Amino acid sequence: MIVFKLPYIMYRAYPNFGYLTDNRNFGYDTASMSRLKVGDLLLSKTGSMFYSQLSDSPKKIEDIIGSLCELFTDIPYATIEADAVKFFTLLHSKGFVYLGEEVDLAKIRNQYFSYGKVQPYELQASDKLETQKTYESTFGMDYRLTRLHVDISSRCNENCVHCYIPTYKKRSLMTEDMFDVIIRQSKVMNVLN
Repeated sequence: MIVFKLPYIMYRAYPNFGYLTDNRNFGYDTASMSRLKVGDLLLSKTGSMFYSQLSDSPKKIEDIIGSLCELFTDIPYATIEADAVKFFTLLHSKGFVYLGEEVDLAKIRNQYFSYGKVQPYELQASDKLETQKTYESTFGMDYRLTRLHVDISSRCNENCVHCYIPTYKKRSLMTEDMFDVIIRQSKVMNVLN
């Protein structure tokens, strides 16, 4: 069996836990019109250590178990093996990793988004407003801010062509007071997201 990270899953390791989230939750796959998002998941410290052994390239489960045995020297191989298989099977069932037999990886990876595969698509409009859920039918004509995206920092050592922040301004960090003001104002305005 092989295991590898899925390309749309983001992982963050914290001192006492790990965090997995579907990058598509943040709207980054709009062009791909992809399937149902898998959401997010908190991992225990041990689960985070297990997940950190994965890479974007397929690894044999035996190799991952071997790496885990080097981390958990006082735990028997059979216990680590059983825990690893159970852990990665659970993550696979929830859509966070690929776990399976060695097959044609091109077929597996072909289902994920890439700019090389984007196909143009037409938005379908309908005159049947009574059957559609529209902003107006939900909130009335009282328009308001529904989503807010806050960049708390412009610090970045990249120099991307498409970036709207001039290089000389990529040094600032929002103060906690300013962030609190934004959150308080958003709460008063009933921002949805």
